[in-house]
Amino acid sequence: MALLPSISQQHLQLWTTCRRKFRHTFLDEINLPVNYELQEKLTLGKQFHLLLQQYQLDIDVTEILGSNSELHKWFQSYLNHPPQMIRGERFCEYKCTVQFAGTSITAIYDLVILGQTSAQIIDWKTHQNPIPLEILADHWQTKLYLFILQETTSYAPEQISMTYWFANASPSQKTVEINYTAHQHQTTQQALRKILPEMAADNSYLPLPLDSKPCQYCEFLHRCQAEVTHSNLPEFNLDDVPEVVI
Repeated sequence: MALLPSISQQHLQLWTTCRRKFRHTFLDEINLPVNYELQEKLTLGKQFHLLLQQYQLDIDVTEILGSNSELHKWFQSYLNHPPQMIRGERFCEYKCTVQFAGTSITAIYDLVILGQTSAQIIDWKTHQNPIPLEILADHWQTKLYLFILQETTSYAPEQISMTYWFANASPSQKTVEINYTAHQHQTTQQALRKILPEMAADNSYLPLPLDSKPCQYCEFLHRCQAEVTHSNLPEFNLDDVPEVVI
């Protein structure tokens, strides 16, 4: 397969989770219907991101807030328990691309703050529950966002951090901060040098075993089940069909 025009954290995360789903999602571009409840949550999450972006830019947010009680609750929670942020120039919905190993790799940040001696990435989450530090630290969003910011600025890895803020968490669990290191940068660099050539060379996109945890709630589970069922059918041979006597 030729690499996609640009690789993002979504591509990398899905590649390391399930290559078959990667193919269905990004290469076959199969868009299955999303249930109403999930679609409502996704739409609300996008509205909240836009709301905070406008708030950071000192743009009136009254129109976005409207009469939606959930948006009002999240926004009030943000005002009452905002993440600690460094002083510096702020960039919302900040898109950044780096060329690495002949591939364009892109990140789109909710908020980036560039200070005199440090830089901070802020990411807003509207998940129902906060995500533990160890899971966030190993997720490709964290790894790639920190990596790209270091590659495209003059900050040392130890001068960069990433803060996740969770709208639905209790005050004591609102934020998770991850400090970057040179070792993490080197580890991510090595991982990219391994994964990107794999993406370019692989044409099989083998599925996971159907009892794997990622399969439990995968929208493509029935497709994979059908493929397995089909592969287990006996091979058809015309000579085995008995002749019908008329």
